[in-house]
Amino acid sequence: MRILLIAACIALFQVSAMAADFSVKEGSVSYTATVNMIKLMTTETIIGTNNKASGSITTTKNGQINGKIAVAANGFKTDKEKRDAHVAQILKSDTYPEITLELDNLSIAESELDTLLSSNGFNKTVKGKLSVAGVTKNYDFEISVTKTAPKTYRLQTKRYVNFSDFDIKAPSMPIIQTNDKLLISGDITIEKK
Repeated sequence: MRILLIAACIALFQVSAMAADFSVKEGSVSYTATVNMIKLMTTETIIGTNNKASGSITTTKNGQINGKIAVAANGFKTDKEKRDAHVAQILKSDTYPEITLELDNLSIAESELDTLLSSNGFNKTVKGKLSVAGVTKNYDFEISVTKTAPKTYRLQTKRYVNFSDFDIKAPSMPIIQTNDKLLISGDITIEKK
């Protein structure tokens, strides 16, 4: 998620070196977790997707980017409703209803901005604050930004994180153990207001 927010901010600079506001037009954030079936000695890959990303990004004339992208912590869907409810509980969605990715005063050098403004797409590593279940962590994210229309950009990112990074115990049962490491992916479209 964080990566998407940062990518959205950078994309904003591509449209104009002047101050601009962007909003999330559509998007999804997903997680991929590996579950070990202990008695069967097999693994299963679980993918949960949340198609209700929201947020906004603002750029300033002096090259600062600020913004926030959010998804509902209880909005991840898999092939099993019971699992979805358990994930919402693990993410403490009653207390912390949103998972957010924030950019705060991200700066882009003028020389880099000139290059970005003249292209239809780019990749960049950016820093952001990912907040899950009341815990905020700083991460570097690799983002891919593609211009899809004159005022529209698609932002994509992937990043491995650990449940334990956010003081969350990986889900388990007597015969099932989820790996601590999971992949977070985002695919967001932003549009200039």
